[in-house]
Amino acid sequence: NYLGRMAESVLSWDDVAERLLEQRFLLSALELHMELAEAGKELPRLRNFFSNPGNFERPVQLQVLPRSASVSTFDSMDMSRLSDDGRDEEDKIAVLEYELRKANETIKKLRGSLTSAAEHDPTNLSQKGQELSMEQEQMKPHEKRALNFLINEFLLTNDSKLTSITFADEVNDQDLDNWDSVGLNTPRPPDLLHLYRNYGNHLIPQLVDDEKRLLLEKHMAAVDSEVVSVRRENEMLHRRIRDLESQVVSARRELVLRDEEVKHYRLQAQSTVVSQPPKERATDHHMNMPRQSTPNEQDSMFPDDVPSSDQQPIESVSSVEDDLLAVEPETLKVDKAEGMNDMGAENEQVWDEKSWLQAGNTARRTRQMSTAFRQALLASVQTTLSSRLGQEVARLDDPDETPVLVFGRCLPHIVPNVILAKREELIPVLLCTVSHHPTAKDRDKLLNMMFNLIKRPDRDQRQMIMSGCVAFAKHNGPTRVEGELLPQCWEQITHKYTERRLLVAESCGTLAPYLPSEIRSSLVLSMLQQMLDDKADEVRRAVIRSLGLIVSFIDDQDKYSQCRDLVELALNDGSELVISAAQHVLLPAFAAWSYELDCFEEKLIGFLLAQLKKAVETVSARPDGDDLHTTLDEAQIIYRTETLCKLVPWQLSSMLLNGSLDNESGDQEIDSADLVAYPKQDSPLLDVAVIVGSPETLNTLHNGLIQHISQDSDHSWTSLDWFKEQFLPQLSEIIEKVDLAMDRTIHSFGVYLNALCRTFGRTFTHAKIKTFFGDLLAVSDENAIAEGSTRLTTALLPVYVSGVLTAFKEDQEDMVAYLQDTLVMLAQHYAPIDSLKATVVEMSSDVDNHEALIKVLWQVLVNSGFQVRCCAAGLFEHVIKGVDPELISSKVVPALVTLASDPEMMVRQYTIPAWGMLAESVTDNALLGKVKMQFQSFLDDQIYANEHSLLLEMVKTLGEIGPSVEPKLREDFILPRLAAIASTNNNSTNETRRRDLATELLEGFKALSCCFFSDDHLTNYMLPGLKCLLTDIDDLGLPDKDAVSNLISEHKSKIEGRPLQSDEVESAQGSGFFRRLRPSFERRTPRAAPSRTKRKVSEIFKRKGKDS
Repeated sequence: NYLGRMAESVLSWDDVAERLLEQRFLLSALELHMELAEAGKELPRLRNFFSNPGNFERPVQLQVLPRSASVSTFDSMDMSRLSDDGRDEEDKIAVLEYELRKANETIKKLRGSLTSAAEHDPTNLSQKGQELSMEQEQMKPHEKRALNFLINEFLLTNDSKLTSITFADEVNDQDLDNWDSVGLNTPRPPDLLHLYRNYGNHLIPQLVDDEKRLLLEKHMAAVDSEVVSVRRENEMLHRRIRDLESQVVSARRELVLRDEEVKHYRLQAQSTVVSQPPKERATDHHMNMPRQSTPNEQDSMFPDDVPSSDQQPIESVSSVEDDLLAVEPETLKVDKAEGMNDMGAENEQVWDEKSWLQAGNTARRTRQMSTAFRQALLASVQTTLSSRLGQEVARLDDPDETPVLVFGRCLPHIVPNVILAKREELIPVLLCTVSHHPTAKDRDKLLNMMFNLIKRPDRDQRQMIMSGCVAFAKHNGPTRVEGELLPQCWEQITHKYTERRLLVAESCGTLAPYLPSEIRSSLVLSMLQQMLDDKADEVRRAVIRSLGLIVSFIDDQDKYSQCRDLVELALNDGSELVISAAQHVLLPAFAAWSYELDCFEEKLIGFLLAQLKKAVETVSARPDGDDLHTTLDEAQIIYRTETLCKLVPWQLSSMLLNGSLDNESGDQEIDSADLVAYPKQDSPLLDVAVIVGSPETLNTLHNGLIQHISQDSDHSWTSLDWFKEQFLPQLSEIIEKVDLAMDRTIHSFGVYLNALCRTFGRTFTHAKIKTFFGDLLAVSDENAIAEGSTRLTTALLPVYVSGVLTAFKEDQEDMVAYLQDTLVMLAQHYAPIDSLKATVVEMSSDVDNHEALIKVLWQVLVNSGFQVRCCAAGLFEHVIKGVDPELISSKVVPALVTLASDPEMMVRQYTIPAWGMLAESVTDNALLGKVKMQFQSFLDDQIYANEHSLLLEMVKTLGEIGPSVEPKLREDFILPRLAAIASTNNNSTNETRRRDLATELLEGFKALSCCFFSDDHLTNYMLPGLKCLLTDIDDLGLPDKDAVSNLISEHKSKIEGRPLQSDEVESAQGSGFFRRLRPSFERRTPRAAPSRTKRKVSEIFKRKGKDS
């Protein structure tokens, strides 16, 4: 059953650890603890358990032997009398073990006493409750030892070993590496970093400042005044109750008198009817009067329309009785209503009399029966229901009973008997009952039942519950929402089911508009902040969405920094769901609040720019080999740039709303080129029209901005000045520090600038953004270009070109001209062209830029400077991938053919990587034939016979493209050519050239070893080429002999159809063959931005000068 329940739900590692510890599977728990610790996911439960020695110490119970005169104890044993047969050593060991156990028990008792004394120390601040400053406390010995241990652990963790050694020398009375030396039977506390991070969650004694005391006094005064008013109202109600009670008493007295009078007349009438004839009845009736009335009095007593008793005696008595019987039920009803709560027995009697009268009036007139007998008779006949349902049914005639009270008592018994699939049908009934129930205790019970009604409520069920909570809040007000709904949410925060926690997170946001402001900014905000640590991504996403609603209602400006930290935490989450919710809900809501507080630019955008700058500087400070941390830091830069990109609509809105531009738009028409096509946003909260109010308002304000920019007005405002004087300089400074190898970071900055330009419009971009970056990249000193100290050689160039110059199609010609001028300038001054390569790589990722890039390179083919043509040949490699085949046939191949026949040999050599990229990118046989023909020309023409650098570039290119080109080209050209070059290299007399070529051939054969070849190709080309390469390695003493030998063995095994023997595999592993083969596998992966030519143009020119 337990395994079945485990299968139904997703268990966390903490649940598994708890189960293992409960069942005392300590070895399994220890193994799990070690595995998680190695993976960086250490559980506090396991760490505390295994760090506490008290969990493993068990008292040793010694077997007590009966003492006798012939039995000696350990204490009285004389070890010198023992024989020398070897048993004395065993006895000594036994004695020492016993003493060791006793010492351990003594240490454990002392440690427990110390722990107990520390826990019950009367001077503890938490128990005394006194507001003492931390400086006035005196450190206790065990506290000092615990702090020494934590400080030493912190120093060792942070590589401060020398400081740790010095600290250990100073603390000479304690073993700083062992927690047991502290002397407490408590688990080892967390490290100092965790204690510091959780410092704000602990309650510590502190002095109440004057401001809080003043607020508290004001609040208490308001409460006192409210209490006084409530007391006055209570006294008025008490007086009213007393008046009503006196009226009820007088009414009851009058009712009793009337009842006695009715009974008196009824008895007289019955006795007269039974004992006398009609005439005598009338006579006796008049004779029994208190006095004899005069004729005038008789006339006044009997009206004209009522006959006298002498004329109609029987009819007169009957009519009187009928009247009495008609009045009596009403009298009984009044009696019952008045005495329902305090006259239970009498009510039953009254009801019995009423029932008896309804049974037959004749029987009442003719039968004489006592009331006690009548009640006993009714009790013997009627059956009293003692069950709960019977009592509920019997109480339905109670006038104070209402349907809400009945539902409140019956629903707790109905809900458990309803099947789970249909319990959602009870939600409206529960909410209606809770809303109208008068008792707070019952309401709390019913609300708890509603939140626990469904074990795992789905989305629709949660929505139904939240809609009901909103209706409850609208009907009952914020006080009852705070006092009744929020406690139910608080109880579900740590529920084991994700759906329950989702319900809490969603309810906090849904109820935000109906809560008091101070509750939203304190209790609800704390609840959501606590739930941000939830392990489920869906819960954290719901928390972020609810935080967006909470932020939109917070009035307390002191919570701004806390909310900004929550935004930062949400944007830094590891889940894409959470980050998306933060960017589309929480971030816009927080931006709106920042705008309301007039600190959007300074405190939000400025804060994000500072964080982005810090992340870029962190990456720049990383060593070159630390690729893992560099990748992680680069991801931080990218997500921060995306966050800034999401805030671009708010930047524009802030500038429009703060500029009073509605008065500048006028009736002047705007040029069609200046009309803004706002980028489509994936959230309405990021739509500029929604932010400013309406599309009409947006058009009016933006037209005013365009006219203001066009007229070059001197009028300015805070947002515009901040944009020009602070935002653009800070952003350019950050971009300038980005490494050119970080292509993803460059792309993210380009996207951000592109979104900024397209959102603000073409007029604003040309006047402000383009002008700023153009002046920044302008070159005033040509010597700076040659030295590589100009901004053109930084990441500003690719970001500016891809972000600003390509933002509008109308500016494409300007982009082509700017790139052409920059290429010529850098090449002529022998400057590094890495920034140009990064620019081409970034722009080639967009298909719309391919034709423009090829146009730039095509126009410099006829440049007189060979260094310019070298630069163009090297850039073609980065343009080809992804280009349309027709454009390759019509533009790229003719350009490469022209460069391959250039008079300068260096230009031809620089086309080889581009030809290799062309072979990798196309599948057309005609184009592949041209590539093969050009490679044959480079290898066979006599003019290249002495061009060693060109041959090296050819071998390197063939080895790199081998695994990814068409199989026919690989089998019929690349492999045979490499084998032929290896054979020729054996006869080389220049040892340096032979070594260089052997190194490149080894890399090429490694790459080709990952590909499939037929046995004929392996026999005729692969094995002969490897054997020639092995000869070069033997002759030159290169360290890769084992790797080549293993390659030969592997291919021989393939030909013979047998697997590698164990000794051959061990030999390959021991020689590092697989480790050396790894670059070949990596080289087979697709390259988004290939960069085979690593040498700078200036270095090539210098080497060319030396060769000449």
